[in-house]
Amino acid sequence: MRTVIFCTLVLLAAACSPDAGENQEENVAEPAGEAVYDGVLFRRGNIVVSDLERAYTIWIDLFGMEIDTENIPDADSLSYDLFNVPNTAPTRFATLNAGSEQSRTLGIYEVPGLLPDEHDRIRRGAVVINANGRLDAIRAALPGLGLSMLREKRLVTVDQQVGIETGFHDWDGNLIVLYELEGAQSP
Repeated sequence: MRTVIFCTLVLLAAACSPDAGENQEENVAEPAGEAVYDGVLFRRGNIVVSDLERAYTIWIDLFGMEIDTENIPDADSLSYDLFNVPNTAPTRFATLNAGSEQSRTLGIYEVPGLLPDEHDRIRRGAVVINANGRLDAIRAALPGLGLSMLREKRLVTVDQQVGIETGFHDWDGNLIVLYELEGAQSP
């Protein structure tokens, strides 16, 4: 809305300028295009795990994501404050890509010895993943990892696409919501 108001004010100011009558062809505004988005830009979701290598079995081996960066935060890292972790804890941080068009879409913060949240309380967050043709393989692999799928439900999206939605908890209690639309091709 502010963009529209700003453009209107600019056009009004141009029309009222002393030389507005001269060279009117130069002052003709182009038709309005798409409004420029001026909101925040979502960068990535983050989860906290107790074992980064074990988390990779879900995110890389099962989901097909790729490691972009992996590092050890220094003792002054803001991560300690953000995740409420003592700065003496040995931590690692990784970012993962979901293909070449989705770089660093997931951050995984490892805090060894992390105790899982109680599974019977309200969840405060989740990562939502389009299984993109991998739902059957994910469903089949989870028991071998000691994990189990939550109930499945028929999904009808706001734009009337049909599919399945479900999810599971990783070993640290992180909720991973999965969905797959009809017609998704297995890789």
